[in-house]
Amino acid sequence: MNKTYLASIKHYIDESSHKLNTLQKTSDAEAIFDYWTKSDLAQDFFKSFNKNKQNISKASKEMIKIEEARIKEWNTVFLKNKKISRKFYIEDAGDLKSKKTATIIFGKHSLQFITPFVKDLDKHLEKTTNAITKLQQYFPQGLLAFFHYTNTVVVINKKEFVSYSSQDLPGISNINYYDRDFVDHMDDLLHENGHHILNTHLRKKKLIAENTEQIFYSPWRRTLRPIRGIYHAYLTFLWALLLFKNLIQNGALEDKSFKSSEKQKMIYRFLEELLMLQYSRYDLDMAFQKKLITKAGIELILSSDDELKNSLKLQDKMSQLLSVANKKKILKLQTLLSEQRKLNHFNC
Repeated sequence: MNKTYLASIKHYIDESSHKLNTLQKTSDAEAIFDYWTKSDLAQDFFKSFNKNKQNISKASKEMIKIEEARIKEWNTVFLKNKKISRKFYIEDAGDLKSKKTATIIFGKHSLQFITPFVKDLDKHLEKTTNAITKLQQYFPQGLLAFFHYTNTVVVINKKEFVSYSSQDLPGISNINYYDRDFVDHMDDLLHENGHHILNTHLRKKKLIAENTEQIFYSPWRRTLRPIRGIYHAYLTFLWALLLFKNLIQNGALEDKSFKSSEKQKMIYRFLEELLMLQYSRYDLDMAFQKKLITKAGIELILSSDDELKNSLKLQDKMSQLLSVANKKKILKLQTLLSEQRKLNHFNC
């Protein structure tokens, strides 16, 4: 049976167990489902599931179309040589020989760079090199973490994808170079690196319970998500907050090489992430009380609390620097989060 359908059926059984208590879930089904929930495919499915008003049939059919499109568009490229089992996917731009690789050297660090868009290679290399240079200037700790956990960047050109990575392919980040500006690019590099860092912790310790009950509101997805989605989002989008806080505190707003629109984006994104992280921080405590987060898992969250508290000290000052349009967006977000908090989805 198609894994998507099997997972959908399993989700339906979990949600309706009081009506279907005579159904027995086999150990095979459990094993397949546990494996599936840890995949990137699961995130796409739940997004489709919610978009289609939790209609299993529509969501599954949509997922089949998505996966068929991916199979047609992606080629498998092997790192170093074909004997190595570690591999990743990049877009199909014709023959595999058209794929271009390069290496960015920065001091003692290096970054493998792979693109199917050969004509734009120099432009993309310059974009990433400039991002690395700015990170070194304004957020050196973030850059050190980046080089420690990211070894390869793959260029993608898909409007529906900002960036993505896989737990099974540590250190490899797929980044959209075509629909993202320079500030976005710095954010994307650190965001995917945040996934690599979190996945390293996940391989070492059990941090969360693999519970699929969607009872936590995600400010990033604007929908209900299981604890895994909230936990991952918090610890990866935290890097956006750290990026923009360090840019602001260390003088990027006075840097003439940044456009005024880019500086305004730094301020807005800092305030946006601060609000969303604050909202989910409360939910993570509730999840810990519900035993959906382990002791090791909550310790990882607690280790970031000082950064959140320090960021709050900048909130009022940065709010005064927002454009009129961005002030309205922040106010709208505050209203939305306030309304969602009143709904109290997890009934604590």
